[in-house]
Amino acid sequence: MKKKQNRAENFLKKFEDQKFSFLIGCLSLFSIILFRNILESAFEGKQILGFSPINSHSFHMIFVHFPLFYISLFLTILLVFILFTKENWIKIIKVLIVGMAAITITPFIDIIISKGSGYKLTYLRGFEQFTEIHKLFNFTTDLINASWGQRIEILLVLIGGFAYVLIKTKNFLKSITASIIIYLIIFLHGVLPNTIAKIPSYLGSNILRFRTIITNGILPIDSQNYAVVFSILIILSGFFILRKCKKEIIKKIFNFKTSIYIIIFLCLGTIYGIILISKYYTFIFYSPISYLIFLLAIFSFSFVNSSTFSNPSSPEFQIPITASALFAISLGPIFFLLISLFFIIKKFIKIKWVSVIPAFLAGFSLIYHEDTFKTIIPINKHSIELRGRKLAGWCFFLNADYNKALNQYEKALSINTEDETLKRLGQCYLNLGKSDIGIEKLQRIKNPDYESFLTLGQAYAGKGKRNRAIEIYETAIEKNIEPADFYIRIAQTAAQMGEEKVMIRAIEKSLLYGSPKYKIFQIKGDFFLGKGEMNKTLDMYKKALYYNPRAVTALAGIGVIYYNQGKLKLAEEQFLRALTIEPNNDAIYNNLGALYLVSNRYADAERLFKKSIRKNPNQTEAYYNLGLVYEKMGKRRDALTMYNKALEVNPSYIPARKKIEELTR
Repeated sequence: MKKKQNRAENFLKKFEDQKFSFLIGCLSLFSIILFRNILESAFEGKQILGFSPINSHSFHMIFVHFPLFYISLFLTILLVFILFTKENWIKIIKVLIVGMAAITITPFIDIIISKGSGYKLTYLRGFEQFTEIHKLFNFTTDLINASWGQRIEILLVLIGGFAYVLIKTKNFLKSITASIIIYLIIFLHGVLPNTIAKIPSYLGSNILRFRTIITNGILPIDSQNYAVVFSILIILSGFFILRKCKKEIIKKIFNFKTSIYIIIFLCLGTIYGIILISKYYTFIFYSPISYLIFLLAIFSFSFVNSSTFSNPSSPEFQIPITASALFAISLGPIFFLLISLFFIIKKFIKIKWVSVIPAFLAGFSLIYHEDTFKTIIPINKHSIELRGRKLAGWCFFLNADYNKALNQYEKALSINTEDETLKRLGQCYLNLGKSDIGIEKLQRIKNPDYESFLTLGQAYAGKGKRNRAIEIYETAIEKNIEPADFYIRIAQTAAQMGEEKVMIRAIEKSLLYGSPKYKIFQIKGDFFLGKGEMNKTLDMYKKALYYNPRAVTALAGIGVIYYNQGKLKLAEEQFLRALTIEPNNDAIYNNLGALYLVSNRYADAERLFKKSIRKNPNQTEAYYNLGLVYEKMGKRRDALTMYNKALEVNPSYIPARKKIEELTR
């Protein structure tokens, strides 16, 4: 036993005795994280937007959000090891960097287990999932919020943590306790972003739907909001690590006394920006993420300011300057530019009063970002109003308050005809059931992006103009905008039309771009379902589920087959299972409503059809089905209203026209 312990200790000692600089350590850690997440993004189940560094969403995800997530995990686990082993923190860091290599196996495990389909990975819904943390180790089920690769990755981390503490302390109880704490830390990282964003809803607020972190309106990109949360975690864990190991460093890095005048001007810039925009945008203080953004900005400037008093080769310089660079990038390119300018003025020009100018502008940039300079120099009321209207419109849009969102975007459009505003206007009209106006707005967009093409194509498909939808998708492909996804869209639309040749050609093209196999089988299943060939349909859907057990279309499709066979209980189980994976899928609510309709459960059917329409006001079948419910309930006038609504969405929908003729005779 002692020989094994000595071997393990000698093995660790090889890594602990390695000599490398702070910069090499940071680059090694960042390289491991980057390699892991590029692979994961390439293998991810959804595979729509991809992860191109030239795309702002992808840039923040790969180079800011994901690195900060793993750096935060790295530091919190480091703190656990320091507390349990009392070992030198530098030695632990060297071992941890090597151990972090384990995270690179996750994408490979996921792509193998999913049989080439990949997984769509998401953060946990909120702290209310605490009671479910034990389910991670129930290997008999497939989790919605975690992949098999993540499970194995976490298991390896726990085993590694247990082994390291055991080798260092020779104490079994300490090793078990350390592993449990590490597991709770990992859970905390998965649950914290949405938990913070949902604080107002936990307190009973209904101002916004604080369901996910996306509801914050100051930072325009989701990944920035995640990055802010993990940046604050890094500061907290970093503080406690330094406090435990290097108190003399912490006094220099967290020296706010020397930064007080800088912080004051940073806050003044932020307050000034808020005052200017508050007339149009009143949601700044509704989201807890806003407060974290302001706090992170203060820490960033304080760290950079403290670093200007230190030697570039000292930890007092390297630690805060590296952290501040990542934090500043997460707060936006303009903020990063201004904090860099501040550093140059303080470090090299050394004119104290000049340095407050970039600090003031950086505070202002937290609200205005890329519009900072054109808004403040000189004060441009139109730019201020435009940004305020767009931010307010976006918050209303997220809250599904489309009338208020429409009002804000219309006013924004009167100031400046921008593609982004036209896109949101079109989406508002579509969500209000006014498809013709929505399509008109979307067609006015000069340089359509992925979302514009997708929305427009879906709008035409909803009106029954599927050939026009295919043309829209083909245009997107010609412009090289996510061809993999739009070939899939063409194949889906062709399958619904019964156009086998078009479907097969689009599928072949999509495979060249690496489309997941389960999507292909789902489309073929839809095609055979439309043809009424139930055996072939079932075979295709089962193949889709073989490659992805969470393939929602296949689950719902099998439900439709059971429904057609009169196996209503089995059909209901399939629809409910699909809804646990995609709770916002309007089509499944419609299918489940239809099942309750034939089961004479009219109240349940009415509730589900209404819910389906709220999710998507442009679906003909839900209006028609709701009309059938009202007809069964003896509400003739309401039934006519719904049939007319169905025709508004799709004038060529014959069943609704026939029903109107029957009821008006």
